[in-house]
Amino acid sequence: MSARLPFRLVLLLTFVGLFGGAGAAAHESKDRVATEWKRDPKTAVRRAEAVPPAAPDLPPELAIPPGAAAPGVEPSRAGRPPGPGRDIDGLAMRAGEDMAHEAARVWGWREYWRAGFARGVTEALDDPRLGAWDREEGMRFGRSDPRARVLGDHLANEAAEGPANNQAEMRVREQFTDLAREPVRDSASARGPSPQGMVPRFGGPWAVEPVFDEVFAAYPFARTPGLSRDGVRAIEEWRIAPELLTRRDRAARAYDARWKDPELAFSIWRERQRHGSPWSRFTRDERERFRVVFCDRFLTALGSIDWRLTRDAWRIGFADGWRYGAAIHAEWAYRQGYAEGFDLGVGETAAIVFPYAYDRAYAAAYGRWFDDWSRSAHPGIGEVRLEDETGDGVFEPGERVYVEVDVVNYGGGTGTFEVIASGSDLGAPTMTSVTLAGRGRAREAERLSLRLGDRVPPRTRTAVTVALADARADAPLYVSRPLEIEGSPAIDADRIGGRVTLTFAVANTSRRDAPAVVSVEPLAGARDPRGDDLGIIPAGGRRQASVTFDGIHPLDLIGGVSRWRATVARGDRVDDVREIRIAPVATDLSNPDLMDFMLALAALPQVSRSDVQDARALMMERLRADWARAADASGNPYKRDFESEGAETVLGELVRATQGGRSSFASPQVFDGLGDDAAALSDDLPGAHPLLRKWMKKLAKRVG
Repeated sequence: MSARLPFRLVLLLTFVGLFGGAGAAAHESKDRVATEWKRDPKTAVRRAEAVPPAAPDLPPELAIPPGAAAPGVEPSRAGRPPGPGRDIDGLAMRAGEDMAHEAARVWGWREYWRAGFARGVTEALDDPRLGAWDREEGMRFGRSDPRARVLGDHLANEAAEGPANNQAEMRVREQFTDLAREPVRDSASARGPSPQGMVPRFGGPWAVEPVFDEVFAAYPFARTPGLSRDGVRAIEEWRIAPELLTRRDRAARAYDARWKDPELAFSIWRERQRHGSPWSRFTRDERERFRVVFCDRFLTALGSIDWRLTRDAWRIGFADGWRYGAAIHAEWAYRQGYAEGFDLGVGETAAIVFPYAYDRAYAAAYGRWFDDWSRSAHPGIGEVRLEDETGDGVFEPGERVYVEVDVVNYGGGTGTFEVIASGSDLGAPTMTSVTLAGRGRAREAERLSLRLGDRVPPRTRTAVTVALADARADAPLYVSRPLEIEGSPAIDADRIGGRVTLTFAVANTSRRDAPAVVSVEPLAGARDPRGDDLGIIPAGGRRQASVTFDGIHPLDLIGGVSRWRATVARGDRVDDVREIRIAPVATDLSNPDLMDFMLALAALPQVSRSDVQDARALMMERLRADWARAADASGNPYKRDFESEGAETVLGELVRATQGGRSSFASPQVFDGLGDDAAALSDDLPGAHPLLRKWMKKLAKRVG
C-alpha cells in the first residue's frame, strides 16, 4: 500500500531514555529506523476535517422482494387433510412466522449493519477530504523526531570523512611535490569551505515504511469512535479480519445472505426443541410435513415484514463504518506523513551539519597527512628516458633497451626503495636499490637494462613500466627496424594491357644513414621479381621506389587476384615487408574494364575456354552488384532500359553490346547463353522486388 521504495540504511539507532534526557547511541547497521508512530500529546485531539456523508441507498442485491421463495422448498398445499394434520400445520406456521420475525430483527439486522459498515469503511478510505491534516501533523512530528536529528548528524559526519580526507591529502601532496618551496601548514582560514560538488544528497528513505495492514491491527473494530450499542452487538462473533475490508469485494465478504435461508432457520428452531415438546412426539412423516409448512410460512412472513428496520441497520452500520474508516484513513495518512517528515528531518539536519563536519574532518586529516609527509619518505618518479643499445634511435627486436630514471623524494624522511623496470615484450624485470634523503632528487639517474624479445614483430607499440614504491610511470616504446615502407602503395594499373606500376615510399627512421634496396615479388603467377636500388637514405630521410610488371593476365587484375610482396633491405638484412593487393573492379559499376575485356575477347578468332568461364563468372558477380544498386534506386531501371534501349544497368549495357547478334563476334561463345544465365540469376537474388525481377528477366532475353 505504501509508495515508498526499499532503501538500505547505514545505521540502526538504539535510544536509551530518549525522552528522559539520556544520550542516544548510534550503531552502524543496514536497517532503517523503526518508528513508533507516536502523536504529539499537545495535538492529541485532531481537528474535524469532514462531515460524514449520508448513507447511500440499499444495494439492489441486498433487497428482499416481497413474497420471495427459496429454491428446494415445497410450498404448502391449499387443501390440508382433515384430522391431526391441522394441528401440525398450525404449529409449523406459527413457528415459521416467529422465526421469520426473529431472523429479520436479529440476524438480518446484524448482516445489514455489517454490510453498511463495510460500505462506510470503503467510502471513508476513498474520501479525498480526509487525511490531509493528519499527514501534515505526521510530517511535523516526524520531522522533529530527536532520532532524525541524531541520524542526520551521524550521516553528515560519515559523509564528510571521505571527501575531507581526499581533499586534505591532495592539498598536502600539492605542497610537498613543489620542491622549490618549503611546505608550511595552512592556516584554518586558508583552507576554505567544502567544495559545493561534494555535498551529498541525504534523500533516504531512512524510516521504516508504514504498512497498511498494521494500521488495522492497531485499530480493531471495537475502537470505532462513537460506536453504537447495536454496533457493539453486531461486531460480536464477526469472524472477519479488519484489513479484509480494504479488498475489492468488501461488501461480499461482510454480508452473509444465509440469514434468510428457511432451512437454516428451521435447523436453529429444531435445535431449540427439548424432550417432551410436540416435535419430539412427531413421526418421521409428520416431521417432514412440519418442515415443509415451516419453510413455506417462513418465506411468506419474511416477505411481508416491514423492512424499514433493516434499512435502519444499513444506515447505522454505514455511519459506524465511515467513522472507523475515517480513523484508519487518518492514522494511515499520519504514518505516511511521519515517515516522510522523518526523512526530511534527517536530510535537513545532515545538510546543515555537513559543512561543519567537513571542516572538522578536513582539519584532522590535513594534520595527519602533513605530519606523515614531513616525517616519512614519499618517493616519486621524475623523467624516464629510453636509449637503444646501438644508439641509432631505433629499438629493434633482440636489442637491449637502457632505462634512465630520475628519482625524487618529496617527503621529509629518508628511505631506501627499489626501482623496478619491466615490460610485456622486454623479458624479465630488472631492479636496483636507491636510498633517498629528505626532500630532494637523487644525485644520479638510475640506469637499468632490459632486452627486447627476438620475436617481437616490427611496428609493435609497447611500453616500459617503471615502479618505485607506490609511484608508476609508463614510457612508450616503438619496436621497428631502421627502414620502413611508409603509407599505402600507389597502384597504376592498365588492366586490359596487363601492366601494373607499384610506387611507395621508404623512410629511414634511424639517426644514421642507411643503404636501401627494394625488391617486389609477384605472389600469383610465375614472374620474376623486380627491384629498385635506392642508394643511401640519409638519417631521418625518405626515398620513393617504383617497379613495373608487364604481361599480367587482364582477368587477374580485373578480379583482384594479383598480389605482390615488397621488401626493403639493408644489405642482406630485411627491415620491412609489405604485401600489396590490387582491388577487384568487376563489381565496381563505374569501371568498364570487365565489359571492355569481354568485347575484346569476343573479337578474337580463338579464345581460351577458361578465359570465357572466368570472365562470365565475374560478369555474374557484376550483375549481383547491379541488382543491389537497382533495388536501392527509385523506380525500375530495368524497365527503363527495356523501354528505351538504354544502358542505365549492367544488363542494359550487355543488351546494347550484343545487339548485333552472333555474327558480329569472331568468338560468339563469349556471350552465348549469357541472357539465360542472367534470367536464372534473377531468381537467386535477395529481397522481394517482384517487378524488378520481372523486368530483369524480360531485359535478359534481349542479350545476344
